[in-house]
Amino acid sequence: MEADPRWDTDLDDRADYYAVLGISGDVDVAVLEALARDEPRGDGPDPGPSPVLNVLARTAARGNTEAISALRRYIETGRYWEWVIPWLLPEGQPTRTSPGWPEWVDGLAPLLCERFPTVELMSEALKDAWSVTPTDAPWDEWRTAYPLIGAALEATTDSHQHPAAHDRYADAPTSELLALEKAKLARRVARVLASRTGDEDVQLMLRAAEDPSLPMHVAAVNALATQQHTEVLPAVLKVSDETGRGITRVVLPYAATRATATEWLTGGARTRRAAAANAIGAHAIDDDVRLITAELSRELDQGLSGDQYVVCSLAEALGRHPGHGPYRELDRAFSEMPYSFGRRYVVNAIAATDPQFPDKLAIDCLWDCEPAVRATGAKNGASALSVGEVKGM
Repeated sequence: MEADPRWDTDLDDRADYYAVLGISGDVDVAVLEALARDEPRGDGPDPGPSPVLNVLARTAARGNTEAISALRRYIETGRYWEWVIPWLLPEGQPTRTSPGWPEWVDGLAPLLCERFPTVELMSEALKDAWSVTPTDAPWDEWRTAYPLIGAALEATTDSHQHPAAHDRYADAPTSELLALEKAKLARRVARVLASRTGDEDVQLMLRAAEDPSLPMHVAAVNALATQQHTEVLPAVLKVSDETGRGITRVVLPYAATRATATEWLTGGARTRRAAAANAIGAHAIDDDVRLITAELSRELDQGLSGDQYVVCSLAEALGRHPGHGPYRELDRAFSEMPYSFGRRYVVNAIAATDPQFPDKLAIDCLWDCEPAVRATGAKNGASALSVGEVKGM
């Protein structure tokens, strides 16, 4: 569990699985606590908490008193204290009526008040904590029970509200918005401009889109792309090259971006290939099927070095074209891809394109580790088998 094998740590959640195994095997919590300690800060990006910290939290959530004590010690000094609190909440029912609530969560609030003893320190801590939502448990109760937390939450909420500034941008003339010098406002300005479709507004945006020196150049490009002005495609591609965000973040018609998506998919740049696969996965036409099958095979040939998101996107594209199926490339992906969460895209595509799926793979899907894969197996024929037939296998 310390050497995390997951492709996607957000979607492939194994903490509960490991916690159950650890409790069943009487794992020494002291070992988990030692492995869950924060790594020293380096010069690179923040790696986030150890996956063992999540396992320790889910062990505590099952009432293990040693794990609860270990987490309280972590909260006193740990760098990722805000991650621990949602990991302790019972999934689907984070309320005081949940069994075990006092043991899991209530004891943490006094520790936070000791660690951040002033409104200023507490506000700063809560402002940067991704998991803090004042209206959700346990913060909705802590803000009443602990005045320090309540005052900090109020101060943090006030600091994030700028209604006057928002109204000013929403009502400002297009020429004034495009003349703004603060590039960090580009996203907000783009949202405002996207709703302005008058001839004069569009002409002003087109001129700004042609001038990369303007701070609001990107805002104009994004707003025009949202309005599906295909004439800004060259500017969209240039912005994509400069930011590395690909062509999937805009909503230009696929007919306008298809040639570029094909070029990027078959090219060598990994980020461009992933962006192109994403676009093709959502918008591919019948004429793309031969290209997709070839590129899916090429990605699978790379094995563990391949991009599993590309496999998922291309599988999704084939699933939308059953008339050309069944696809042997999808069968291969089902057997070979190492990304368990991504297998749902492959299975859904096979179910949609192969009439033999109920007899060929649906039963195997019932024992898959991913709930979505099991559901697809049951929905597409496996559930029609009698209990006796399943037991007789």
